[in-house]
Amino acid sequence: MDPFQKLVRFLTQNPIVLFVVVAWVAGVIGNVVRAAKKRNQQAPSSPQRPSPARPQRSAEEVAAEMRRILGLPPERSTSNSEPQPKPVVVRREVPTERPPTPVMPSAQDRRLVLHGDSHVGEGMQRREAPHGSQAPRSAIGSLGGRVSQSARQEVQVSRRRLVALDDMKRAFVMNEVLGKPLGLRDL
Repeated sequence: MDPFQKLVRFLTQNPIVLFVVVAWVAGVIGNVVRAAKKRNQQAPSSPQRPSPARPQRSAEEVAAEMRRILGLPPERSTSNSEPQPKPVVVRREVPTERPPTPVMPSAQDRRLVLHGDSHVGEGMQRREAPHGSQAPRSAIGSLGGRVSQSARQEVQVSRRRLVALDDMKRAFVMNEVLGKPLGLRDL
């Protein structure tokens, strides 16, 4: 059997291999055509022309050309030893602006009706302050123990007030430190 016939028989038995080979050949041909087009497009657009040789110009000539292009006056030669007069500064009188007038009455003119007397903190001062941090007499040491009903009520009342309210700064700080976390407080 001839090798060409073997190849044809193999490709008829495995058509997927034929498909892969055809796709590969088509990709190679496409890349060759694209490369040829790219070369053809680049060649006419940038022909290699020899540039005419320009004489080197000095920095002063370039600066003069730039001044001419930008419309600036040409530079005067520095060989003149004449001192140039200083320009005279003319000061104009500017009228002062008047302050803006408000369209609506300002908040400063409005007065809120407030209570005549301030009662802030009076209720706190009237409260009974907790008395010390000692356990009741019937307690065993500092561990507590059997406590009468009246002592329990005292302790429950004093739990609400963790600190004496005589010194407000200390009371506020101690309430923040010893009190419930913000998330658990009733607002």
